[in-house]
Amino acid sequence: MNLTKISDLLTAASLAVNNTQNNPAVQQQLEAYGLRAAQLQTGKRRLHTLQLKHSTYIQLQNERWALSQQINASLLATRDLFKDHARIAMVAFHHNPALIQALSIRPLASRRWECVRQADHFYQQLQDRALCLKTFGIGSEEIRQIHANVKQLLRLKEERVHKKGLSERGTQDRRQAQNDLRDWVMEFRSIARVAFHSQPQVLDIFGIRVAAAVQ
Repeated sequence: MNLTKISDLLTAASLAVNNTQNNPAVQQQLEAYGLRAAQLQTGKRRLHTLQLKHSTYIQLQNERWALSQQINASLLATRDLFKDHARIAMVAFHHNPALIQALSIRPLASRRWECVRQADHFYQQLQDRALCLKTFGIGSEEIRQIHANVKQLLRLKEERVHKKGLSERGTQDRRQAQNDLRDWVMEFRSIARVAFHSQPQVLDIFGIRVAAAVQ
């Protein structure tokens, strides 16, 4: 087994813990060579910790992916709709440069999140000033709905940043738990190799492969 891989490490630790605690004779033999009951409990605890940390890590990764998919799906549509509305507003209010300046739509932002923040300001200004674009097919209810979508996008962005921080901490926690369990498994295997050097069938239940002796 490759103990640097989490899947192999979890398998090796499970074999070590379960096949020891379920076999009193094996446990007694291991104790005779230095594996005390407290050390077995340490292994169980470290195994449970890594299982929990790994499960949490996978969950956070899946949540981040789903959130990114949700953001990407709505970002493009919202940005294109805003740019269309902003261009209409620039034409509709071309006679009022001060208003165009207040709407902050010239120039239109090129970066996507700058564009979303620009849209947030634009739609808020339209509502605060009760500006009517209904003549051009943009009603007040549509403006409120689009602005709500923009606000939701900004909230999702903050949520993604938060989940990224949780994921980074989860990665660090998982790495520490992985290192702790690997140390325990390596120590267990060293003891088992000595305790059962003449019983390869016992080593086999721990997933420990021993080269056949040269005749």
